[in-house]
Parts: sequence; C-alpha cells; structure tokens
Amino acid sequence: MFREVIGRSAAFLVAGLELTGTSMAVAWPELGAYETHLHASLAGSPAYPGIRGRAGYERDHGRWLLHVELTGVRQLAGREAIVSAGGYRIGAMHVAEGSECHGDWNAAYGALPIGPGAKVSVRTEDGAPIAHGVLHRDD
Repeated sequence: MFREVIGRSAAFLVAGLELTGTSMAVAWPELGAYETHLHASLAGSPAYPGIRGRAGYERDHGRWLLHVELTGVRQLAGREAIVSAGGYRIGAMHVAEGSECHGDWNAAYGALPIGPGAKVSVRTEDGAPIAHGVLHRDD
C-alpha cells in the first residue's frame, strides 16, 4: 500500500534524494503497511492439564490485536491470568465463575514486534504456568 503526497513548493527527502518543485507527487510505503495473521493452539501446563485454548494475533497498517481464549479454567475462578506474547507482558484476564475466559488487547501504531514462532504464555499472578503455545501462519 502506498501513500500519495501532493505538495506545492515542497521539499521531500525520499531514499536519500531531495526532491523539490511546485507540484509533485511522491509515493512511499506506509510504516507497517503489511498484514500479519498468526494463531496458536494453547495447551495446559502439567498443573492444569484440562485447560485448552487458542490465541490469534493480527497486525495491519501498524495496528495490532491479540486475542486469547481459554476453556476448562473453572479451578482458577476469581483469579487473574497474565498473558505474554513474544516475551512481552500484554495484559491480564479475569477468570470468572464459568469454565471459560478470554481477553483482547490492541494498540494503534504501538510496537509489538512479534511474528511466527513467538511464544504465547498464560500464567497465574504469582507466575505459575497455566497454558502456552507458539504462533504460526495458516499455510
């Protein structure tokens, strides 16, 4: 995707060259203008073998979204589950009384430099592993 800039008596620095003129159009790729769609199956840790889940990560035009769902979490009701992706702490999910929990995190033009092979982990607030998985593309 390219952005077009039209200026009057403007100067632009593009690829190390200064361009000036009374009317011109310059195109360049937008920062982060590519799409990334990744997903992971999450498996419960030895302490929580009945927990299963999934994670999805999307990045498009510099914006990102991470979605995490867990099932079989009844034994964690009332607690917080801390989510990390690619070594970055993303946020926390509150585990309600039911057997499922989910969380969504996003940012417009924020930095979350993760890609295929990034690990997604969910832990208790005191650091005990709940579930984990690895992000990959649909191939």
